[in-house]
Amino acid sequence: MGFRSIFKAYESLIRQFGVPDPHETDPTIISGALWTLMFGFMFPDLGQGIVIALLGFIFAFIIKRHELMGIPIKTIGKLMIGAGIMAAFFGALIGDVFLLEHVIEPLWPGLAPGWLEKATNIIWLIKLAVYFGIIQITIGLILAIYNNIKHGHRVEAILGEKGIAGLVTFWSIVLIAFAFLGVNVIPGVLEFPRVNLAEFLSAILSNPMKLLVWPNVTLTIPIIMFIGGIVSMILKGIIEKEEIALTLGSLFETVLSSFANMFSFVRLAGFNIAHVALAVVIAKMLEVSQGLGYGMLIFLNIFALTLEFIIVMIQALRLTFYEFMTKFYKGSGRSYKPFKIKI
Repeated sequence: MGFRSIFKAYESLIRQFGVPDPHETDPTIISGALWTLMFGFMFPDLGQGIVIALLGFIFAFIIKRHELMGIPIKTIGKLMIGAGIMAAFFGALIGDVFLLEHVIEPLWPGLAPGWLEKATNIIWLIKLAVYFGIIQITIGLILAIYNNIKHGHRVEAILGEKGIAGLVTFWSIVLIAFAFLGVNVIPGVLEFPRVNLAEFLSAILSNPMKLLVWPNVTLTIPIIMFIGGIVSMILKGIIEKEEIALTLGSLFETVLSSFANMFSFVRLAGFNIAHVALAVVIAKMLEVSQGLGYGMLIFLNIFALTLEFIIVMIQALRLTFYEFMTKFYKGSGRSYKPFKIKI
């Protein structure tokens, strides 16, 4: 079994977006892997993950022959196996088993049962979600650059909003945001001292040149990158003789989508927190009433394995399609259907 055949089941999922053009990079493998990873991040539960994987095994290798919404049950089963394994993995990291927190100790260093009740842990989780989004968007833009170079679109690859200029602009926005928020990516190694926004605006208004000579280098370099990226995209419009309205529209969309796409990944943390919050509710109810607590435990596990399961799958697919694949993939191809002569 080849590496590609492992991800064969993801073709049905990714083809909902479109079929790759003959000259287009097929995103099945990387998009399928990212979709599975995001599902596990949003649905962290060791017990429920094992149940999902077992159900997937039954659908894939026992039932096999039926279809659901035009997708073979066998394919859905294989998707569930991957999703369940990843959910179990993240569940083991945070110590969540069937919405119970005290069954096992979290494998993630420094975490302990009840970690959700500490604000610092929630901030840490949100940071992880945003970092994951930044990496995913960066991969999408790199693939867009690769496709443009491959097709001979050198101007677009270098100066376009989905080229090097767009990538530089995106990362400048990331670094500027980190500087104003004072983000510590790796404490003691990669830190961004917080820049006071009011102080910064006051200084710039009094002397615009301070925009390029701000004493905090973690802000000056990103600003220069941002200006360089914007100028490059304007130059691309001039070279290709675009209408000024189209060029300005592209610039506005690039800057706005960079912010929106990056912070859209906060939903990864949101759904993770929502799932773990169910465990907190159950723990509190068990302290008050064993009967009521176990009754709610059964109900919420059924809820998680049905409605929450479907919602998380859709959200992971949404992030895969919109925030990632739109960066480099058009899906304008047609499925190969061999010609047949009926005799």
